[in-house]
Amino acid sequence: MTPYAYDFDWMIRRALIQRWRPFLKPQGASLEVGCYMGDMTGLLLEELGQLDVAEMNSEWAQAVAERHGDKVNITVGKIEDLVTGKRYDQIFLVHTLEHIDNPVEVLQALRELLTPTGHLFVAVPNALALSRQIAVAMGLISHCEAVTEAEKVHGHWRTYTQQTLNADLEAAGLVSRAQGGVILKTLSNGQFDRALADNIVSKEYVAACDQLSLTYPEMGASVYSVCSGA
Repeated sequence: MTPYAYDFDWMIRRALIQRWRPFLKPQGASLEVGCYMGDMTGLLLEELGQLDVAEMNSEWAQAVAERHGDKVNITVGKIEDLVTGKRYDQIFLVHTLEHIDNPVEVLQALRELLTPTGHLFVAVPNALALSRQIAVAMGLISHCEAVTEAEKVHGHWRTYTQQTLNADLEAAGLVSRAQGGVILKTLSNGQFDRALADNIVSKEYVAACDQLSLTYPEMGASVYSVCSGA
């Protein structure tokens, strides 16, 4: 899988934190699953202070350990094989589920790691993002849920909508307590980055797009669900 990152992706993650803040337990036991290079890890640490992290890629895990030090406790290995001896008040699975070939099995495994009052926070890129619908209208991709060649290079197995995400969550025995979208997405990630760099759009523009995603969550850059195990 080829690593990638956009400045716009950072904005998506900050918007997710804002949506999730009412559910967070700053003193609770916390686990992030799939950390990449630790960007989301850093945002979560701002809220929580301490974090267990599970990452399958040993090089990325090492980079996160070096970046965040003793604020993180890292386990390297497959998610479904994760054994920590702990139960968690909150588990975070952010832009990871689309990379997993057995999503329901992984979600079931994570459900078993929740405390009775714990929450699983899941976010995925949105197949129905406005930019993706525009790409279909332009003939650039065949349909909104198609996995593009670029996405395959980045290790994507599927492209979720809120409905297909909910279906996997339900199949895993999870109950959605809150869901929605962030940042009404008028451009691709790369286009947003270039537009921001060239002052074509401002951070205030992106903030307005996020405000609009409260009204039109189905067209957001990412969709999310906050779930419990029962």
